[in-house]
Amino acid sequence: DFPYFCPPGAKRAIIEQWQDEMDPPKWIPAPCSVCGRLTAKTQLFAENPLDYDLTLLQNPCLPAETLPTNYNFKYDGAILCAAGLHDRFHKGIMDMCDQCRSVLKKEQQPLDALANFSITYAMHELPTAVRDAFACASMYDLQMVSRSRCTRITHLFCEKPTKSQILLRMTGTVKPLRDTVTAM
Repeated sequence: DFPYFCPPGAKRAIIEQWQDEMDPPKWIPAPCSVCGRLTAKTQLFAENPLDYDLTLLQNPCLPAETLPTNYNFKYDGAILCAAGLHDRFHKGIMDMCDQCRSVLKKEQQPLDALANFSITYAMHELPTAVRDAFACASMYDLQMVSRSRCTRITHLFCEKPTKSQILLRMTGTVKPLRDTVTAM
């Protein structure tokens, strides 16, 4: 009985399943409308904006000349990635990654939201000279610019440790960090 040959029906089912799983449109990345991060389309959720408080995605500190012009600003004044909107002219379905969706459900602003002074926001609204500088910048330059801002501190170091901190270190449950500060 070796080698085993699949009957034609089983072979066809295997090929159809493989074609369905490997369908190229599923793997083409698309942006999240909230953070602009490119994600596989299978991992984006088409959400109704009426289900969320989009005022969390506003930023009154932005200058008027940088406000979006490539989509209808009627999304409660939210700063969004226009490429993640199904309809740019009317308030409609918007694609969201799981991270942004879960934070917005808790009625909080996602850390990576474009409204949170993201470096990628309003590239099309920048003055021509600045836009040209970004276009000519190397990948290293862009990485340096995009990582120049901290959103949270993960370790707080104090000058004089408290008694409880000393006890934790002595018992071995907390090990001291050396030469490393992590900022995210």
